Parts: sequence; C-alpha cells; structure tokens
Amino acid sequence: MKLTRTILLFPIAALAMASCSDSATNVDPSGKAMTAKLNGSALNLTSVSSGWNTKAMFVTGSTDLFPPRQTIGIDLDSIGSTGTFQLGGINSVGSGEYRSASDSVYTTGVNATGTVTVTSFTDTHATGTFRFTAKRASNPNDSVVVSEGTFDVDIKI
Repeated sequence: MKLTRTILLFPIAALAMASCSDSATNVDPSGKAMTAKLNGSALNLTSVSSGWNTKAMFVTGSTDLFPPRQTIGIDLDSIGSTGTFQLGGINSVGSGEYRSASDSVYTTGVNATGTVTVTSFTDTHATGTFRFTAKRASNPNDSVVVSEGTFDVDIKI
C-alpha cells in the first residue's frame, strides 16, 4: 500500500515542481519566447505565435491554464528594421492588447499608449522589448499595465 501511494504521488510532485520554475523566459515547443508582467505580476506565457506580412509583424503569447487563459499581443505595421515604435495614440504604428481570463479585451487605442523596441530584426528572427497601458473597450476607466515584456521569435519575410 505504501508503494502504491509513492507511485501515485511521484507524478503529481514532479508536475508541481515543473510548474514552479523560476525561469524568466518561457519558451513554447516551437522555440519562440515571450515574457511579460501584468500589473506587476509575471504571466506564464507558454504558447507563443508570431508572423510577418508585408512589413507588419505580430507576436502573441498565451497562458495554457484551463481556466483561465490570458493573452498578450503586439502588432506592428510598416516596420522593416530595429527601432522604438509607438503603440496606441495618434501617431501609432501598432497596437497592444490584453485579453483576460473572463474574455475582457483591453487595447492601446487613442487614449492608451506604450512602446515596442525591436532590438534585432532579420529576415527570419526578431527580438525586442515592450510595455503598454491598455484600456478595456467596454469601460475606458478600467485599464491594465503590461510591463517588462520581451519577445524572441522566428518570422519569415
């Protein structure tokens, strides 16, 4: 009986230890990585996607918790090199978005802003940092702060 309990508890303990990583970088199985804090707390973004289409780049990271599932995304239009780009506001070249576990959508629009700094950009790979404040579409008085964001993703130009 004692052996049976040990056998049953080992996989549960191993899963719990694997879930408690102190690693600052979350890498999904494709090798893409994205990290960020939401209102000062780290999000475990384990599913990352990215793409490129005619000078437009997107990077999206999601938690894999069921429930909840949270998503952070950044979109940049008309880029082709490294630099710092504005999210939201009148002169924006992109947008930032946070989707909460309850499916509330927060975006950088005219009244919420942030920046993305692309530090490396090639035909196949992009890295950078980002931060933004986003407001909920249905209640502009409700906002979130996404900070200390990083991405390291493959793209194909």
